[in-house]
Amino acid sequence: MKATNWLTLRSTSTKMTLSKPNLLAQLNPVMKYIFVFLSLFIFLQSYSQDVIPTKGKEFWVGFMENFENDSEASLDLFITSNVNTSGTVSIPLQGWNFDFTVNANTTTTVTIPNNLGEHQDENQIISSKGILVETQDTVSVFAINFSPFTADGTKILPTKSLGTTYRVPSYSGLNSFYGSSLLVVSTEDDTEVEIVPSVATPNGDAAGVPFTVQLDRGESYQIILDNTNDLTGTTIRATEASGDCRPFAVYSGASCVNIPLGCTACDHIYEQNFSVDTWGTEYYVVPYEFADSFSYRVLADTDNTDVFIDGVFAYTLNAGEFEEENYETDAICINMSSPASVIQYMQGTTCSGSGDPAMLILNDASQKINNVTMSTVVSPQITDHGVNIILETVDVGTFSIDGALIDPSEFSQFPNCPTHSYAQIGITEGSHTLNANNGFTAYSFGLGDAESYSYSVGSFSPNPFGNIDIEEAFCTSDQVVLQAEDPGFELYWYNLDFPLDTLGNDPALILNPPIISGIYVVAYNNLVSGCEREEFFSVEVPVSPNLDNVTEDQTICQYESVQLNVVPNPFNSFYLYTWTPSLGLNNPNIADPIATPLTTTTYEVNVSSPTGCAVANSAVTITVEGGQFSNLDAFADDYEICQGEEVQCDVFINEIILEDDFDPGISWGLWEDISNGVQSTDCGAINENAVYFNGAGERSAQTIALDVSAGGLVSFALQYGEGLFPCDAPEVGEDVVLEYSTDGTNWTDIQIFYSFSLNGWEQFNVEIPVGAESMATFFRWRQLANSGVNQDNWSLDNIAISVLNTENINFNWFSDEGMVAIDLVNPVVTPLEDITYYVEAIDGNNGCNYLDSIFINVGQNFTLEITPDTTLCDVQGIGLEVTPSTNDSFDYLWTPNNATISSVFSNIPTVTPVVTTVYEVEVTSDQGCVNTAQVEIFVNQLLDLSLTSDEDEICLGEQTVLHATVAGAPSDIEYVWSPAESLSSFLDPDPTATPTSTTLYEVIATDTIAGCSLSEQITILVSGGFTIDAGEDQTVCDAEGLTLNAVPSIFGAYDWSWQPGAEVTSTNSASTQVVNNETNEFIVSASDGGCSQTDTVNVFVLYQTFDLGPDLSVCEGEELTLDTGLPDETHFWNTTEETSLITISNEQMYVVEITSALGCSVIDSVFLEVIPLPVLDLGADQNLCVGDVYGINAGNPGADYEWNTMEFTQAISVETTGIFSVEVVGVNGCLNADEISVVFNENPIMVLPDEINICEDEVVTLDAENEGSNFLWTPNAEDTQSIDANISAVYSVSITSPEGCISVDQTELIVATYPAVNLGPDQSACDGEIIQLNAQTSGGLNVNWSVPENTSSIEVTTSGVYTVTVDNDYCFSSDAVSIFFNPLPENSLEEEISTCFVTDLDPLVINAANSGSSYLWSTGEQTASIEVDEPGLYSINITTPFECEGTFYTEVYELCIGPYIYVPNSFTPNSDGINDGWKADGIFIIDFEIQVFNRWGEVVFESTDVNEVWQGNDQKGNHFAPSGVYTYQLRFKYLVNEAGAVSDWNERIGQVTLVR
Repeated sequence: MKATNWLTLRSTSTKMTLSKPNLLAQLNPVMKYIFVFLSLFIFLQSYSQDVIPTKGKEFWVGFMENFENDSEASLDLFITSNVNTSGTVSIPLQGWNFDFTVNANTTTTVTIPNNLGEHQDENQIISSKGILVETQDTVSVFAINFSPFTADGTKILPTKSLGTTYRVPSYSGLNSFYGSSLLVVSTEDDTEVEIVPSVATPNGDAAGVPFTVQLDRGESYQIILDNTNDLTGTTIRATEASGDCRPFAVYSGASCVNIPLGCTACDHIYEQNFSVDTWGTEYYVVPYEFADSFSYRVLADTDNTDVFIDGVFAYTLNAGEFEEENYETDAICINMSSPASVIQYMQGTTCSGSGDPAMLILNDASQKINNVTMSTVVSPQITDHGVNIILETVDVGTFSIDGALIDPSEFSQFPNCPTHSYAQIGITEGSHTLNANNGFTAYSFGLGDAESYSYSVGSFSPNPFGNIDIEEAFCTSDQVVLQAEDPGFELYWYNLDFPLDTLGNDPALILNPPIISGIYVVAYNNLVSGCEREEFFSVEVPVSPNLDNVTEDQTICQYESVQLNVVPNPFNSFYLYTWTPSLGLNNPNIADPIATPLTTTTYEVNVSSPTGCAVANSAVTITVEGGQFSNLDAFADDYEICQGEEVQCDVFINEIILEDDFDPGISWGLWEDISNGVQSTDCGAINENAVYFNGAGERSAQTIALDVSAGGLVSFALQYGEGLFPCDAPEVGEDVVLEYSTDGTNWTDIQIFYSFSLNGWEQFNVEIPVGAESMATFFRWRQLANSGVNQDNWSLDNIAISVLNTENINFNWFSDEGMVAIDLVNPVVTPLEDITYYVEAIDGNNGCNYLDSIFINVGQNFTLEITPDTTLCDVQGIGLEVTPSTNDSFDYLWTPNNATISSVFSNIPTVTPVVTTVYEVEVTSDQGCVNTAQVEIFVNQLLDLSLTSDEDEICLGEQTVLHATVAGAPSDIEYVWSPAESLSSFLDPDPTATPTSTTLYEVIATDTIAGCSLSEQITILVSGGFTIDAGEDQTVCDAEGLTLNAVPSIFGAYDWSWQPGAEVTSTNSASTQVVNNETNEFIVSASDGGCSQTDTVNVFVLYQTFDLGPDLSVCEGEELTLDTGLPDETHFWNTTEETSLITISNEQMYVVEITSALGCSVIDSVFLEVIPLPVLDLGADQNLCVGDVYGINAGNPGADYEWNTMEFTQAISVETTGIFSVEVVGVNGCLNADEISVVFNENPIMVLPDEINICEDEVVTLDAENEGSNFLWTPNAEDTQSIDANISAVYSVSITSPEGCISVDQTELIVATYPAVNLGPDQSACDGEIIQLNAQTSGGLNVNWSVPENTSSIEVTTSGVYTVTVDNDYCFSSDAVSIFFNPLPENSLEEEISTCFVTDLDPLVINAANSGSSYLWSTGEQTASIEVDEPGLYSINITTPFECEGTFYTEVYELCIGPYIYVPNSFTPNSDGINDGWKADGIFIIDFEIQVFNRWGEVVFESTDVNEVWQGNDQKGNHFAPSGVYTYQLRFKYLVNEAGAVSDWNERIGQVTLVR
């Protein structure tokens, strides 16, 4: 058989290293085959752009510089998955990492330390801030760079979706401080990128001129402009040496921008870029809800890119050009002739009414996702959150948020692109799960007061293996020749099923029969970059499988289901299945679909390989017999419960009351009318016939009246024409609607079935709405419009209308564990774990069995394990973690919800409290089970440790200084570095490092007061592993012509340099010659293009510079050493010594002759002068008293002096005991020294106080202490150590110590008298009165009462015994008095009393109580109670038997409940003062409206004030209304109860006669 070339798709996949087996090869054979053939099938079926997955297991993140990095700034990663998983976030080059877990369909927030992750104040330098996210399972990652009022977010692409060629979108910066920016993050070592800036960079790189940057894994490089230019259009691509196996991430935006220019306020914009090879040609743009307008740009990558807006040509762009549109308000679609990028911008709040700038790179229409969990940004400034959804119009109705389907009415078609629709949906703060099986595009956003964010939720193809690009596909049994496209080195071939077997090493692989089906792979390395490439070839032998285990023909009741099945032999999982007809199948493209045919049906199955090389067919017939019931639906009142709760089970079962399959024809007795419809197969039928609609005018089918009062279902099959007559396709608006009527005249829509959403026959089951539930309801299918005969055709088939009915049916409930209930419709169960309940319904009429089930998810009781109470030392915060004891899915809510917690919805938030705080978390399972836990974070002194170096990358042999800095520079910090070996000090905060290889240094900073410690790490990269050797130093008699030679330790090409260049013949070679006969140091350097190494060789010309130096001098008694510095030479001194070193002390000339081994000699001499010392004597030691001053003189005027007191004068004065020494250097420079001891004895101590106070009856002893001394007192001339005294006077004593030192001490004795105090007799008063108590003291005394008062007199208001103590600081006197307060009368009056004097017949009685008292009312009455008959303020004065009085008040007001209003029927406005005006009188009228009309219906008076009077003038007031009868219309509301409830409007119409 001749080989058939099925497909040629030129593409290669790449990897970093060449290894066998590779990753793909390690898949098991079946999975590999699935992988490859699924991928092949994709390429056979589609020519659209591949989906760029935003889900993955490895991500590289970078955060650009934000507007401000304040205390509330936060770098957050939102991580979500549809399964429970875990992972790690790390900054590899800084040693920081954080482990996290993710619960399915919830958001985990990981906060990155700002100082480690944000590129703040870093411009065009290599940084170490690449952030790596690694997970066990597939996740989505979103990044938010948050600072109050400047925040934006982006989706994060997994490493597998990164590229090597980018064109950057951005925007003009606000000013020179907040510029347009971009960021590159490397994922592999040896990455080299070429950047072509669209404008000049701060480092001086010119616009349009490329420059390169070398990066290793985890390194990053940021450009941020220092002006208002725009980096949009800048290209970043890998160099040829870097290749396509070193992808990198690119982020762009700006620190702070106005969008458009001039629209405030500014905001940070931030977005990860798609590589240009993933750009598309079809985009859809949706306005942001809550904002008035938006802006967008179209950016081209190739010349002559035509752009079409809403299907109309708009403009042409060349590479790097963009077009910006502002103030857009409508949804638009954009198409291009070549791939381009569309960027949507939020505008500043002053131009859009809400929000602030944000940047969003839109997904091409092919970039979809079918399920994702995303999260909003938590910010007090952001008040509105939303999500814009875009999907194909045919999929409207399939989209759900958090499991709830979104009503199709929420979607609108793009006006000029109706194939796609969009919805703007507001969402609450927190996590949300979005789903649509056929895929959608979604953008999350939030707006508020001068704040916003926006990001794409991503795109993902659910293929678990990724895509393989098939170079060629063969279906043959003959010889096959496979040819590598562009082979490099280390080439080899292998079969994907047998990856360890090498099949060949040549560019071509020849496969001879018998051919083994499989995927053949050629792997090789690229010649320039070293990247490994793989090309894939599909080879398949055309042998059809046998089909075993095909379902046998069966007979079932109508509306019963049966599972079909087919098994290919030999079995392969990559086979494709197609069952026809698809109607009644739950999935026609699997091996075992479930069939629910309404009529006897033969199902055919086609089984084939993806290329169609191997094909087999089979069929099964399902015979359907009549059944009365259309469906059985089991349900429960709650599907998710907590353990121990009850569940009420129940069923819906529908009995068919109308059924027509139109075979062999229409059952006319069931139809009221069918217009322009006939039994036919012209537009298809399920079996024999359908109702086919054609003809001009109305096309409809109306049933007879049916009793559907119990509710039920309308089931039918519908098909629209898809071609030309007789099955012409309808246009937009020519759809079929299902309606109902309960009177046969007025019709109500149930549902419209859009033609664009149907593909062939579709079966529908529509619930009968509540409004249609009557005993006589008509149903009608009607086409909304048609274009006439033979156009816009459609067909109906298999009509069945059923109603709820449980009569004559036996229900049996059971589970896998046994029977639950027999013959019971709605049992109550209490399951203890997850369980499925089945219900069997047996039709008593025909014995048909129906089965359904419900699954009850039982939440288990769970406990919580939470981070223990912890002391926080780090301002970067601490990660909290709460872990439930069961493996269910949970929601988390933390309090307090403030700026100290990174996410209140995560189970692993980071908290940064500034004071000790208790955090509580409420954990709720999917079943609603709740538990709570608390953790207290104690805040000690906070540390913020940063670690930097002068140079992060050095060459071998160089040094760099490390810097550890603690915020605030506290003095109590201890530092410990490791490893210590290459550091100048391991305890210094700023040691010098001299590593010999790349070294990771760690410093631990400990607060010695709080005991808190922080650690940080930094890596110093050491490059240049070679050394050079210039040889040993040389000594010669003549250096001219001497050859110098430098040898590198590693052979290679080096740039050489010799210094000093003027002293050698060649400066740029490894070998050179010396030019001059001079001693010199020669330095040679070699550079390999990155690092350089240096060595030194010294050439000494013997004796050229030999000199004993100038003549010498020494002071008397000193010695000197003479050293020639030539110990190996022969010496002869005139002192007869023969060594190179001699000691000299005598005054004379010293001469030496030196002879070398080479025969060279030299003679030199030096004279030594001996100088006498200065004369010095400080005298005898001294013994003095404290307070004396002693002078010491060193003599020798004109000399230099240095005392041990740090004085430098000839003489000093001393006042303290000590040994005093001095060094004196005479005018000749010689030094002499002496010392003297001076002792100052202590004077006697003085112990008497300045003043002593005693009372008149006391005696005091005065003691001068200082035992052993002599004493003399005055005025009594006693000579004892102590005396007694009790007379006021000044006493002094003179004290002489044994050493003769004298002190005089004195004190003043004051004798005081006792003060007088008198509080008087006991007293009484009334409550509320004040009694003043006076101690009757004179001034200058201290007063203390038994109550907290200290004044001479006090006021008291409570009964008790009061005591006062008076003192003059020394002598104390006291007195006491008893006080009693009689009670006041009690107030028994209500503050307010309401009554209606109009309706109440009995008078209102007010009683003051207080029996035995006397009374006086404001009415003059003197009784305890009075009667009142009008509203007003009433008061009473009550006097008790103790003459205590009280006055009390009560307000009586009128409150009438009801429509009390009176309208006079006449008035005479003649100014006589009687009945001159007319108005309505009412009581408690709340709202009031009145109009008066003349006989022509004109309004002459109107008012909303019940108290406004009509004076008889017309409405304009310019003349009087004439006498006559006028009609009035009155509307009013009145009070209906005391709670303030108001009636509805009441209306009265009457007449009033005006008489002048």
